[in-house]
Amino acid sequence: MQFAPDSLPPLWQRLSNAVHQRLHPQTPAPTPLGADTVSNWPPEAGKVLSGPERLAYAALSSALHTAYPQGFLLAHVPLPRLVRVPSRRSYKDWLARTGHLSADFVLCDSTSRPLVVVQMAAVKESSRGQRRTERLQRVLEAAGIRVVFWQVGWSPNPATLRNALFASKVSATGPEQTPEH
Repeated sequence: MQFAPDSLPPLWQRLSNAVHQRLHPQTPAPTPLGADTVSNWPPEAGKVLSGPERLAYAALSSALHTAYPQGFLLAHVPLPRLVRVPSRRSYKDWLARTGHLSADFVLCDSTSRPLVVVQMAAVKESSRGQRRTERLQRVLEAAGIRVVFWQVGWSPNPATLRNALFASKVSATGPEQTPEH
């Protein structure tokens, strides 16, 4: 019987799999580096928006189309897609600081320029989460993009919402609530 050298995994891989099977008999052995992503991690569609986000999306969409009929609403937009930074400094460093930040909702005009960013205000946010939110807010406001915080459970009437979104200094945090950011 002959074996092609390429058909057998390296000795260390076989030993590693044997040790893994002995220590963890209920779980499959780790896949080799060249494993197929789809066959080893079968994907299935998930929900993009949570329940409160869907309610906010519907209200925001209605308010936007009344004020800007040609505008559109985007959800979960990465910060680097919203702002441009000068290339005089390291873009890689800036991306490392802000690349994982994203806006919950972005209301855009017909040319896809952001008008307002709406962030879902967390009920209880960790100090790390607060710092991330503050950094996102600071960058967006420096770029001239208004940030409005939406309290979960707030359901304003359409006129109040339009005023909160498109008025110059009004916050959409609901009646007598201020964001803790």
